[in-house]
Amino acid sequence: MKLLGISGLDGSVSFKKAQWPGLDEREYRISQGHDSAAALIVDGVCVAAAAEERFSRKKHTGDFPSGAIQYCLSEAGLEIGDVDEIAHGFDYAPYRKVFSVDPITAELYRNVFSPESLAGHVRQRFPAFPPSTSIRCSITWRMRRARSVRLVGTIAWWS
Repeated sequence: MKLLGISGLDGSVSFKKAQWPGLDEREYRISQGHDSAAALIVDGVCVAAAAEERFSRKKHTGDFPSGAIQYCLSEAGLEIGDVDEIAHGFDYAPYRKVFSVDPITAELYRNVFSPESLAGHVRQRFPAFPPSTSIRCSITWRMRRARSVRLVGTIAWWS
């Protein structure tokens, strides 16, 4: 089993800037999805992990972790098509109704928080990613089963 874990919410800050122009730069940083990273777990063992800021040179970036993903795949000698599942730690799907109460939060959910948005980012940057491969917005049981995964967040943060 090859599981690619990713973090970060691409578009979170840019969405806020578009909706509320003129805020102080520090106010834009009050948002979800910073510190994008990727970790590759193969048969329960963490084989590679990296923070996106190491590749983009943007501290605390929330950009999609393309560089970190490519690094992890390269370290393991794999292609994106070899991955069995992608997991993301944020899962806003249970709150979809809450986000639908007004047009701005509905757009935020649709363009930033939704599983469909994540799938779109993956497929846009990695066109060879098979459409049949699962993309989950929750780390649930598979990640908990791998003992080595408990350190993934720390490893990615320090890389």
